[in-house]
Amino acid sequence: MATAKAKRMTLPQIRKVSKNLRTEDLAALLEGIYKSCPDAADYLNLRLAGESFKSAFFAETQDLLHNCFFTKKGKAKLYLPEAKDIIDRYERICPDPDSILDLKLHYVEYGMEIIEYYTNIPDSLYRGVEQMFQTIAKDISGLEDADVARSLREKFDDRLASAGKERGYGDPSFHKCMHATYLGIYWPDKRRQAENDAANPKGQRAIQALADSPAGDVGAAQSEPAAITYSGGVLSKEDSDLFFELFYPLINYANEKLHVNDLTNIERNNIPDTKGLIDIANALWKNPSVIDDYLKESGSGLSPERQAIVRGFKRAVSEKFILERNLKNGGILISMDGNDVYQVRCLTTSFEEMFFYHPLPLMLSATLLPFRGIIITDGLFNVSNIIMGGGIKKEYKNIYSLAKRRNQIITAL
Repeated sequence: MATAKAKRMTLPQIRKVSKNLRTEDLAALLEGIYKSCPDAADYLNLRLAGESFKSAFFAETQDLLHNCFFTKKGKAKLYLPEAKDIIDRYERICPDPDSILDLKLHYVEYGMEIIEYYTNIPDSLYRGVEQMFQTIAKDISGLEDADVARSLREKFDDRLASAGKERGYGDPSFHKCMHATYLGIYWPDKRRQAENDAANPKGQRAIQALADSPAGDVGAAQSEPAAITYSGGVLSKEDSDLFFELFYPLINYANEKLHVNDLTNIERNNIPDTKGLIDIANALWKNPSVIDDYLKESGSGLSPERQAIVRGFKRAVSEKFILERNLKNGGILISMDGNDVYQVRCLTTSFEEMFFYHPLPLMLSATLLPFRGIIITDGLFNVSNIIMGGGIKKEYKNIYSLAKRRNQIITAL
């Protein structure tokens, strides 16, 4: 039996029929469309209600998009197909290049935030972020009006540059691809600039260089930053230096705000009172809003990447833990409150070296911090000398083994 197919009117036919409709019939038709199709309802609101609805509709869409990447408590989740559908729907209803590009950049930024703070990133997220950024590049380069394209690049320049920045963590090939896409967004302007300078030899050479290099490969000859490496459960020297560079100014600021003690000008090589430093750090982790104040004031000059690292310290976990074992990629710490199992790296000296003469498991108080996709400590511990019996050792061994089998070991905050 042949499949029945309704014959639909073409747009010219609809225009012809609608011209002959009375005002009340046309109003009834719009009302029916409004009730039967949510997309059409939003389209009509956008056209009839004006800027007030457009602004609210954008904010609503942005919230829906954010909910595809994060739970209400800020934990990562990935509903990537739904996120793309949300953007596609907005694009159908509101074909405004500025706001569409804004939403697509939010998609990229939400994905980059997860890539920065988590490990074991699924390939689907890398691919989704890459493809969305490439779509942004095509949207801009595909505009017929060069002035409009240039205006969009200028408006979103900081965000485009941040997304396309080569980084030393995560998948190097991913960041290289993002960087190449970013350079490709600006390639037309570089070409036009070279053509404008064609009268001089430098301009001629620039044109030839651009002609010999496709947009995606512009800048490929630039040196690549070395990928982050970790050895023996500790940070690389570069990353431990970065942590201390960010940590001690924050600690000094926190003491000025919270008036914990009289310590001032605390530096990595100048810690007159370790207990006093621990007291300041503990006060800071109990008052994470101080971090926001710091970033608005003393830390306002930090780069966006460094601000993001410091902002991540607000997710600090300060508890009593059991150091159950030492692994190549960090120590296994089990929370004594909820039995959560964490894999944690140290700053400069591994747990194994620090507690070489202490039998495991070992009870200690520590603070865990997110740092560029992994978990580290702030390096300040209070160790208990309690010796655990065989029964307790077996209990925590079982907790670790169960978490490992269920893939529940927490490697990012």
